[in-house]
Amino acid sequence: MSNIIKAIINIINHRQAFNGAPNGGGNMMNARGATLEGFVKDAFAGTFGAAGGNQRWVNTCFSHLGTANNPPDMILTGGDAIEVKKETGLGQLQLNSSCPINKLYHNNPKISASARTCDGGNWQSKDILYVIGTEPQAQIGPNKIWMIYGDCLSPNEQVFRTLEQDIKTAVEAIPNYNWIPTNELAKALDVDPLGTADLRVRSMWMLDHPNVLFQHCITRCIQQYGANYANPQKFRFDKTAAFQMNVLMPLSKFNSLPQVDRQNIINLRSNDLLVEDVIMADPNNPAVAMHCKLICYSI
Repeated sequence: MSNIIKAIINIINHRQAFNGAPNGGGNMMNARGATLEGFVKDAFAGTFGAAGGNQRWVNTCFSHLGTANNPPDMILTGGDAIEVKKETGLGQLQLNSSCPINKLYHNNPKISASARTCDGGNWQSKDILYVIGTEPQAQIGPNKIWMIYGDCLSPNEQVFRTLEQDIKTAVEAIPNYNWIPTNELAKALDVDPLGTADLRVRSMWMLDHPNVLFQHCITRCIQQYGANYANPQKFRFDKTAAFQMNVLMPLSKFNSLPQVDRQNIINLRSNDLLVEDVIMADPNNPAVAMHCKLICYSI
């Protein structure tokens, strides 16, 4: 069974064998998005350099390989949901109609039927991993990648669902329109005199780039553990670095992973790979400390 630690080790050891991803959808933006998703799938499946196009991910470590318009982009068999975001800079992440989530819940109305029925369909929630990568070029993977679990990034999604419901209630209270049931914020039919125009009211969510959080955590780690590394400053964001990878997960998540994998990443620790504990504010209550594992790789 694959997991985040196996993916990290695959990226460190084999990312240079990445040979791109097929079927980008006919334009450059889609092609680069497909390339980044392919890079992430290869990392978890251990298929860097493998031939076979999309078939190289079939019957490997995934129970769901995503659909065009529904999150998540992939689900590990018996494991995490993964959402991939391609970004050109450090601006806000465009989540579109899907609000930030700390877990992927089975009753999430945004997910597809195939996602809901994967792994036998009897799961209630899955940890969700957000993977943000800089825009990859052609056959080359990203040179910056951030991987962060939803519960390090976002409070319980009910915070956002409550806001959506408040907006929905307020909009549908506007009189003289034919409001109908919808999974979006609201929908009205026949809003013009001829009855030819409909209105869809959709949420468009944005989220601050996690690089700010990572740099805060890296600073704390350097202060506490910097003496263990020859050049700890190299782990700070550096746009000129050949490759940088930052990973943040709850310490409880790290400790739940197989002991052999945890030991493998600890044994791999070097002047290029930081693996340390860090404390950050809990997204559900900033007054409460959240214990996490920070992993940074920089060359």
